[in-house]
Amino acid sequence: MQSNTSYSSYAFNAGNAVIRNPNAHRFPGMFPGIMGSKLSSIAIPAKTVLVEEFPALSGYSWHHPSPPGEDSYNNAPNMLSFVDGHVSYVKMYCGSNNPSQTLQVPFVFNPPTGYDYEWSGD
Repeated sequence: MQSNTSYSSYAFNAGNAVIRNPNAHRFPGMFPGIMGSKLSSIAIPAKTVLVEEFPALSGYSWHHPSPPGEDSYNNAPNMLSFVDGHVSYVKMYCGSNNPSQTLQVPFVFNPPTGYDYEWSGD
């Protein structure tokens, strides 16, 4: 087994670490995330994601995949754990708050009002 291989289906909310990504130059600014933040500094711990199922990052669901031809990426439900310690099954927003941003998957921005999670912890 290689030490750099991940066999987990979960990921830490560290989108703000994208600076290490070779494609980071394609996206303006940093993605939201809580890497490097003290948990006590998180403004809304009950809404800020700590750990997510990996498909939540792309807006897909392993729990309810859509049949071929249907939109698999709109409000796909995933399990998320939050900074305050609770776990919830939540729908993920897949769109963009920034029309100039070409990558439109949940982890690159906080969702609009009405969704039960956020990435940034602000």
